Amino acid sequence: MMPMLPDTLGSRAFMKVAERLTVPTGPHKGAPVLSVIGAARQDSGSLEAFRSLMDEFGFKGALMASEIEVPGDLMTAAASGYRLFGAGGFMGDSEKAWDAGKKNISMAVKVLRVYVNGERSPYSPVKTGEISDEGKIKEGKFEADGTLSDSELKAVRERAQVLASAEPKMDAPAMQDLFDRALASILSG
Repeated sequence: MMPMLPDTLGSRAFMKVAERLTVPTGPHKGAPVLSVIGAARQDSGSLEAFRSLMDEFGFKGALMASEIEVPGDLMTAAASGYRLFGAGGFMGDSEKAWDAGKKNISMAVKVLRVYVNGERSPYSPVKTGEISDEGKIKEGKFEADGTLSDSELKAVRERAQVLASAEPKMDAPAMQDLFDRALASILSG
């Protein structure tokens, strides 16, 4: 069994694709891809929302809560059916772990620009964050390069919304064929 780690794996976009695919080769040939994933890690958003997303797509593996900041979060995770947890900030890299009155300061580093062969990519990295029940990226969760012009930022937001909406552009058999060929290419070296 392999783990499902965020941010992409475990997103609605990933789940929409994974539920349509089967394992193309090996001892699990023909099994649904989601059936060979042993654990899924919640990385952002509420514990309940991630659990609901996994339930929606019939994921049966263990769930790992990673937004553990204070002892009460462990209890909430356990009560929500999570069997695994990650606790970086809880183990001391956040002042909030030692003093509940303090703020949790994120030490995450975000990529702002990508260069390919010395040329800046026209596609800026973006964090889509969670989406609302209506399928729109939540305003406070969208992150992109703050030095982009208004028109560049608008284009990044629109592109991110298309990605977050995760509407398939091909049917399941075509998607399976693409997956089979990509995996075969990777495995052949």
